[in-house]
Amino acid sequence: MPILRGRNFGPEDLPGEKGHSRSIIIDDSFARKYFPGQDPIGQHIDDNQTLDESAPPMTIVGVVPRTRNESPGEDNSEKLQMVEEYLLASQAPQGANNLHIRTSLTDIAPLIAAVKREVRALDADQPIGPITTMKEAVASSLATRRLTMVLLGAFAFLALVLASVGLYGVMALTVTQRTRELGIRMALGAARANIFRLVLGHGITLVGVGIVVGLLGAVAMGRGLMSLLYNVGALDTGAVIVAIVSLSAVALIACTVPARRATRVDPIIALRTE
Repeated sequence: MPILRGRNFGPEDLPGEKGHSRSIIIDDSFARKYFPGQDPIGQHIDDNQTLDESAPPMTIVGVVPRTRNESPGEDNSEKLQMVEEYLLASQAPQGANNLHIRTSLTDIAPLIAAVKREVRALDADQPIGPITTMKEAVASSLATRRLTMVLLGAFAFLALVLASVGLYGVMALTVTQRTRELGIRMALGAARANIFRLVLGHGITLVGVGIVVGLLGAVAMGRGLMSLLYNVGALDTGAVIVAIVSLSAVALIACTVPARRATRVDPIIALRTE
């Protein structure tokens, strides 16, 4: 992370005698929240990383940008706008550490064996936690959300199928109920192309009304999805466009079949049925 203000940790920050003030680097959200309008460098904050009640306050030596420090499936810090602080490892030893290795290997099994061998060479009693790839770690973190989105996608597809069948049924029933009317229109000289446009236009009108109502509902429900998806607003323009185009295409097909059937109505037979 780049240093925005101040300096990085250096030799002067190594652990000193008891009572020596520890150095700390904060993120810019920390600086904005607790030191608005002033330079945080050189300021002191209570040392809450020790059990020593007489520990001197920590000294701020640098400021870095804010970063996301949680797994992709977690966002508690983001919701609560929690600030971050960083301490020098030698001044604040940790009981556990994570080792990140960048590699271009597809099969990481040999690399895992090499890492374990090197760790044991340094300390045979050092316990080694689970080793995984970043891709697997992210997938595990997002497993619950992926399941939720798969279920939502399945229900959305089912809704699309039901809407298509329902629309086809409504249009087919409309053609059946208007058989006499269509027969009279054709007997009076209406072209089959006009009959096709008449029936198709009725279906498209229904689809248009449904899309407008659905779009309003999507905007209302979008805020609920914001809690499930990271960095996605209440209205995802791309997703809305894809949904509208998909629904329009399916609805057009569902309306075309009854409309084409309406053009095949025999005026004589249609009038005889009455």
